[in-house]
Amino acid sequence: MPAVDIDSLLDEKEAVEPFNNILTAIRTLDRKLDSTNRTLDIVRQSCDLIIERTTPAPPAFCPLELNRDEHTSRRCHQYPDVAARAMRVAALLLCEKCLKPSHETRCEASCSICSRDHNSLLCPNRTPSAPFRKRKM
Repeated sequence: MPAVDIDSLLDEKEAVEPFNNILTAIRTLDRKLDSTNRTLDIVRQSCDLIIERTTPAPPAFCPLELNRDEHTSRRCHQYPDVAARAMRVAALLLCEKCLKPSHETRCEASCSICSRDHNSLLCPNRTPSAPFRKRKM
């Protein structure tokens, strides 16, 4: 059995010891980085959802090319009254509750004015909105 040089082993241990501390610090930082990345992913998903939910919807009645003044469905000058809007909704085969073109499931939306099964823009109890004024471009 060869003789073991204790002094050289102790010297090697002393030389390796600082690297163990560095390795421990790197592992700790790696765990923190993983946690931060998971949190960042959650924040990104939340921001994407906020952007999606707050992006103005195109008007339900007017084609986009006729909406140069960027009016909402509520302020549409081509379909200003309930009857004209109802006819347009029927012609475009839109849902009468949410004004979207198609559904996977039954639409649960209801009128915010009378709580019946139609969109508030199609409500016969709706008071006329303020006169439409085109925005200057």
